[in-house]
Amino acid sequence: NFGFEATSPVPQPYIGGDQNRGGTLAGLQHVADLEDVALRRSADSVREARRSLTGPEAALIARSAGRSARRRIGELAAGLVLAASVSLVVQWISVRLPLPEPSFAKLEVTLLIAAAVLAGLVALAARTGPVWSLWRSAAVWSGLATLSTIALSIPLHGTRWYLGGLFGDNLFRIPYFTHMTASATPVDMTYRGLPSFYSVGWFWTGGRFAALTGLPGWAAYKDFAILTMAVVPALAFSLWSMLVSRKTALVLATVTALAGAASLTPMWEPYAWAVYALAPPVAVMM
Repeated sequence: NFGFEATSPVPQPYIGGDQNRGGTLAGLQHVADLEDVALRRSADSVREARRSLTGPEAALIARSAGRSARRRIGELAAGLVLAASVSLVVQWISVRLPLPEPSFAKLEVTLLIAAAVLAGLVALAARTGPVWSLWRSAAVWSGLATLSTIALSIPLHGTRWYLGGLFGDNLFRIPYFTHMTASATPVDMTYRGLPSFYSVGWFWTGGRFAALTGLPGWAAYKDFAILTMAVVPALAFSLWSMLVSRKTALVLATVTALAGAASLTPMWEPYAWAVYALAPPVAVMM
C-alpha cells in the first residue's frame, strides 16, 4: 500500500426530514424575532424624536408641510385650468382651418405642428437654470396640451363626432353623456329610476361642461374627450415633478402625451386613459 494507511470517511449522523424542517422553522422564527426588535426600536426612535421637538419646532414643521401641500394642490389646479383652456383654444382654431377634404393636408399639418411643439419641449428640457420658474411650468402645460389636442382635433376636422361616430361602444357612451347633460342627477344609461351601473364621474363632469357651454351632449362629447386627453399629460407633469426632477418629469409627461396619441385605445376611452396615465406617479407617492 506504498506506506499509506487506508482511510474511510467519518460517517455522519442522518438528520431526518422532520429535524430539518424543525431547524429551518426555528431559524426563520429567530430572524423574524430580530426583525420585530429592529422595527420596534425604529418606531421608538421616531416617537422619541417627535417628543424631543419643542412646541415652536413642531408648529414650524406643521406649517411647512401645510404650505407644501397647498403649493402642490395649487400647481395641479393651475395646470388643469391652463391645459383645459389651451385645449379649447386650439380646438376652436382647428375647426376654422381651411383644410381641403379629402386630402393628406390634415396629416401634414398635424405632423408639422407636433414637430414644432416637440422642439419647444426639448428646448425647455435643455434649458439650464438654478430654479424652475413658473413660466416654464406654464409653457410645459401649454405645450403638452397643444400636442395632445392637435393629435385629435385636426384629424377630426370637418366632423362634430368623436372617434367612431355613433357606432360601437359610442352607442352607449354618447347617450349616457347626453343624459348627464340634461340633468345633474346621476342616472343609469338605460333604465329609468335606477342608480348608475357605469362609472359616472367623467360623464357627469362632461355633462356639466356641455350644460355650461350650451352645447348638446352628442356634440360636446368630442370637445370634452379631446380636452381630457390634453389635460392628462399636464397633470402627469405636475405629479411626476413631486417625485423626480422637473426635466425628468417633462420627459415622462411627453412620453405620456405621445403614448395617448399613438395608440387608438387611449383615444377611444379618454376617461380610462386618465386613470392609466396618472396611476404610476400616484402609486409611487402612496
